[in-house]
Amino acid sequence: MGFEYRSVVTVGSWPLLHICAGVDPATMRPRVAKGVIAIGNIAVGVFALGGLSFGLITACGSSTADTVIPRHSSFCGGGSAS
Repeated sequence: MGFEYRSVVTVGSWPLLHICAGVDPATMRPRVAKGVIAIGNIAVGVFALGGLSFGLITACGSSTADTVIPRHSSFCGGGSAS
């Protein structure tokens, strides 16, 4: 029903790296990646990469941040950025 990896190293209460996808089988809600580096369908972190991402630097999908890597960039699997 999904995948989740959370690093042992933490910065404060957040893991350095949190990767997750799919739904939580206990609650049937989408998993949310929360970490300094967060990667997932929904991601919250300093560097957030995901379909819906919130953070200082975000990439891909719908992003809310100070610095946004364009959706069409090669980093997100699209064409070359202009």
